[in-house]
Amino acid sequence: MTESNSGPAERLYYGYIVLGAAVVIQLVGWGTFGAFGVFFSPFQDQFGWSRASISGVASAVLLVSGFFSVIMGNLSDKLGPRRVMTICGIVFALGAFLTSRISSLWQLYLSYGLVLGIGVSAFDVVILSTIARWFTFTRGVMTGIVKAGAGLGHLTIPFLAGMFIAARGWRDAYAALAIMNVVVVVVVSQFLKRDPGKSLLESAHGRSPRNVLPEHGLTLRQSTHRWQFWSVVAINFVILFCTYTIQIHIAPHAIDLGNSVTQAAGILSVIGAASVVGRFAMGGIGDRIGVTRALMICCGLLVAALASLAVARQAWLLYLIVPFYGFAHGGSYSLISPMVAGFFGTSSHGSIYGFVNFGGTIGGAIGPILAGYIFDRTTSYSTVFLIMAVAAAVGLTLVATLKPLILKGEEYGQG
Repeated sequence: MTESNSGPAERLYYGYIVLGAAVVIQLVGWGTFGAFGVFFSPFQDQFGWSRASISGVASAVLLVSGFFSVIMGNLSDKLGPRRVMTICGIVFALGAFLTSRISSLWQLYLSYGLVLGIGVSAFDVVILSTIARWFTFTRGVMTGIVKAGAGLGHLTIPFLAGMFIAARGWRDAYAALAIMNVVVVVVVSQFLKRDPGKSLLESAHGRSPRNVLPEHGLTLRQSTHRWQFWSVVAINFVILFCTYTIQIHIAPHAIDLGNSVTQAAGILSVIGAASVVGRFAMGGIGDRIGVTRALMICCGLLVAALASLAVARQAWLLYLIVPFYGFAHGGSYSLISPMVAGFFGTSSHGSIYGFVNFGGTIGGAIGPILAGYIFDRTTSYSTVFLIMAVAAAVGLTLVATLKPLILKGEEYGQG
């Protein structure tokens, strides 16, 4: 089956089924993961933990997921995404259920930081590497569609979790999320397949099969000898440093400014809605103008939005600022995987993207706990937002100076 209209038996390209499965997994999985900020204040109210302590859990889960994403990417390259995603979906749901049963801080670190962290490690590296292999000519827009699913999850699930917390309490809310994940993610993962294979070629928009690019590129070891690789790692570090800090701390910041828990969840939903648009739009723009130029746009918007948050003092101003942040947040997430494929090829995409993701999660782990530490001492997020604005400016500079690499006379990194 191909994307061409060559016959009744070839009308449906299986890549679209893979795409649909990927969107559902991203929606449910990342939506659940993104709801952690809504549980922030309930944890404080019941247990009296500091924001730095709770932020440390978010940092722990990122470090664990980043480390295991290298392993999951390698396993997906070798075994295919179906097996890896099925196991990780079960582990992720187990971590969410165990979180609903906690009574001490170390249990939260174990259930959420370790168990759920292992499960979430597959959500991006396995899914996006699979999409990169199924789509060559429309890789950016297809990645954007998948990440739009994650954005839709951020739009809906934190808001639903907030309402569930208000009605039934945070324990039942996390238990419900666990059940939803074990059912949906495990079932949908059965539709995943590693790549089209020799008999299934992409021919999008009327392109003939001979224009399909076979798997090619560098190994992870070869990539580490290129300065472009470390630039991409640093760029992802900066992006996740900023975005995960916002994801964890924007809800408590909104509450500090006078919003209720439900309204704070609404702020996360606004970010999710804007990120859906950003993920889809910037993926397509990346296909047209190149991922580096598209990522420059996202980093510029991040700088402006974060600097604005640093000076905003009224609750209503958040609703004006966060849509721009959400657009940049979502757009940047859609561009890293196509950037990896464009610079280093797809033959070892899972392993390479896993390492790039690990570098990003180190930034994502540092950001939230640093923000919690600063807030505990200043009772304000203004300094935090300024630090993130500077970091985003550094990321913008790195993207602007990123150059294509030349391999055996061929130029990589323009797509």
